[in-house]
Amino acid sequence: MATNKITSKGKANFVLWSGATYDAANDKLTLPKRYFAVSTTGKLYTADAEINGKVTADSGSIGGWKISTNQLQNETGTIYLNSSTGTIYGATISGGSININNSFKVDSTGKLTASGAEIGGTISSSTISGSTFTGGKYYDADQNCLLYLYSDPNN
Repeated sequence: MATNKITSKGKANFVLWSGATYDAANDKLTLPKRYFAVSTTGKLYTADAEINGKVTADSGSIGGWKISTNQLQNETGTIYLNSSTGTIYGATISGGSININNSFKVDSTGKLTASGAEIGGTISSSTISGSTFTGGKYYDADQNCLLYLYSDPNN
């Protein structure tokens, strides 16, 4: 039979419980599917809880995410968020910029830096690394023509 009780006696290490069954002969508290209990150390045990207000945790898990100090990590460790460093799985988002392992960066002005990039589509620019494209010709900084681009209307 489930009972409600406040106690500090016994060895079950619970001072408050509801919905649980206490076996005094064996000093054991049995926690069923729905229960509420508080241990002598202040640890809360419950099921099907709705908690409102501030919740603070630096360990445990929530919704499949492991909680540690300043970090949430998925169960496989392939995705993590670190609140103290601003890191999201190897990426840093800060002040309107993003940096992914220094191989892909976009700063707050929109400047893109990428190594090993493959970019397709239309690129609109007049300057690339101090060189200039003008009328199908590619010039270096000293205005020496390095490349002439043309299209063959027959192809």
